[in-house]
Amino acid sequence: MNELPKRVEDFLNYLKVIKNKSQNTIDGYEVDLRMFFRFYKIDKGLVSKDIKFSSVDISDITDNHIKSIILQDLYNFMYFLQNERHNSEKSRGRKIASLKSFFNYLETKANLIKENPTKELETPDIKRREPVYLTLEECSKLLNAIQDGSINSKRNYCMIIIMLNHGLRVSELLNLKVEDINNEKIRVIGKGSKIRFMYLNNTTREAIRSYFCFEDIKSGKMFNITKEQVNNVIKGYSKKAKINKHVTAHTLRHTSATINLKQTKDLRYVQEFLGHSNLSTTQIYVHVLDEDKKKYANKVQIR
Repeated sequence: MNELPKRVEDFLNYLKVIKNKSQNTIDGYEVDLRMFFRFYKIDKGLVSKDIKFSSVDISDITDNHIKSIILQDLYNFMYFLQNERHNSEKSRGRKIASLKSFFNYLETKANLIKENPTKELETPDIKRREPVYLTLEECSKLLNAIQDGSINSKRNYCMIIIMLNHGLRVSELLNLKVEDINNEKIRVIGKGSKIRFMYLNNTTREAIRSYFCFEDIKSGKMFNITKEQVNNVIKGYSKKAKINKHVTAHTLRHTSATINLKQTKDLRYVQEFLGHSNLSTTQIYVHVLDEDKKKYANKVQIR
């Protein structure tokens, strides 16, 4: 029942073996394509309308089914996502990206289709929201709250210091090994297994040294903890510090990016700092530079 169509399995293997995509990325494509083909079977009347959506078997999707898909089928899927699933513009955009990648693979790599139905499929305009981040004062409150002498306080302090000072994604943090750290740099494995090196500052070096000494850590993974546990730790200490914001691991990444951009005024540096492939992804932080422009406009006045 949970099996995928062969063409989808081939595509996911292509992403893993040839494109070297991360498992999280591959899992995302699988979820999106599984949802599309379940919808497709219902929309085409290939299963009973009474069947539970999550129970629709898509293992019998054939090449002929895939070849028959046209742009209108994709529009129907978008309508379903918006009006029945109530997906946001961002969520629908991600599914469109998954479909475009899949059909591009079928056209250019598998040579299954001659006409790509996703070529005219537009991505919805996404209302870009400024990221939530902590002020320097809130960062200090958070870090002070962690140093409570509890059994995992050294570990928790080290994790949050690294995220605040170096803007790591939580997955990057949890992939860190002792061997990735030296006295000068930290080796980070980002999305798509891309490696970047970041210089350590004195604060991070001291937090790591203190944690390693306390736990007697000499090799292997730095943090044996799950993503959910990391976010629970951050949420708990944020509440303790009386920070009136929804704070997650990604909030700390936004905080690190925002503070670095304020200090350096260098968007390209922040792009490399965050491990973004495209500068356009880093553009969400330009509001920081806009704040400074407003300040300078009032400061420099010729009368």
